[in-house]
Amino acid sequence: MSKQTAVEWLENVMMVNGFTLPLTLFEQARQMEKDQNAEAYKKGWDEGTDALYKEVRKIYDANKIFYNIDN
Repeated sequence: MSKQTAVEWLENVMMVNGFTLPLTLFEQARQMEKDQNAEAYKKGWDEGTDALYKEVRKIYDANKIFYNIDN
């Protein structure tokens, strides 16, 4: 079984069972799914880099205190 999106799965099920919808609806649904995936990726990236920055900042601040650096 190959990987397919929910929209592709629904399109296939509808075709097998003889249901039809205008192709533009499936194209719109595919674009919406693509946009949602892109937004989820961006959100995950942003949250991950924020968490990494916070941890690096903690180490930096701890080193400033340990080495008595004023900058």
